[in-house]
Amino acid sequence: MTTAPELVDDLGITYRQLDYWERQGFIRALPRTAQRSGHHREFTDTECRIARDIRDLLDAGFTLAAAVEVTRRLRESPFEHTFDLAPGITITIDRPL
Repeated sequence: MTTAPELVDDLGITYRQLDYWERQGFIRALPRTAQRSGHHREFTDTECRIARDIRDLLDAGFTLAAAVEVTRRLRESPFEHTFDLAPGITITIDRPL
């Protein structure tokens, strides 16, 4: 498990970005009942990986909407690394996300 402060530091993003991604459903913290009272939100390794993938795609120049869509598609079809993002736009990911 990774806490919110650890994830923010590791990814070099702001708390505001992390909160937004969580509010929009791009990533999910563990339910509060699974966390100790009075502690920071915690994220599973899978959720941290999703956040890292979104950040990497943003750093590569993708919009947030496109980064989330690419991440979603790769999660749904992990063995397909080439797909159409939009009419006339085909992307290929050459490393596992």
